[in-house]
Amino acid sequence: SLLKYISGRAFIDVGACQGDSSIIFKSYSPSKIYAFEPSQKNRDAYEKNIVQAGISNDMYELVPLGLGDVDDEIHFSDIGTGSNILDDSGDEVCKIITLDSFCKNRNIDVGLIKIDIEGMGEKMIRGSLETIEKCRPILCLALYHHAGELCETTKLLRKQINGYRFELRELSDHDLCCEMTLIGWPEEIFNGDCAKECKY
Repeated sequence: SLLKYISGRAFIDVGACQGDSSIIFKSYSPSKIYAFEPSQKNRDAYEKNIVQAGISNDMYELVPLGLGDVDDEIHFSDIGTGSNILDDSGDEVCKIITLDSFCKNRNIDVGLIKIDIEGMGEKMIRGSLETIEKCRPILCLALYHHAGELCETTKLLRKQINGYRFELRELSDHDLCCEMTLIGWPEEIFNGDCAKECKY
């Protein structure tokens, strides 16, 4: 029942890196994957990996933008991995928009949002609150980059989003400081068939 809840809806892959998450998402039958990745090096690798995985062009859109709480620009150093460095002296410039404006302009129904953006998760969430309230997606947020990201993002979501439950998960079996993820889901999805299948 939970898979039915997200099936056929858009998935937002924020910090898509080289495509590993998007490839997994394909098995959950999204309507489309919107993959946000500012790094040109990572986008090149993403395209290559998506083709090798046999995912058709109409199943995803690789967006060369970042997401935040306001329209802006940031500098970063494009080292071509999952740990690009946000730095005012970086030689690459990334345009920042809000997820709310992106989804509103395209009338996108979002079923899942995954966020792993080098400590900018709180700002991205602030620019996504309308979308989350409207679409009630599943949330998967990486919170291991710094303590503020863990504490402030969790506090923001609990304060601003109505009727959600949250659980911290450690997704790495070899490093307690890596891959700490906040999973969020709307309470209403467990009021129907899901309640018979899941306990939380």
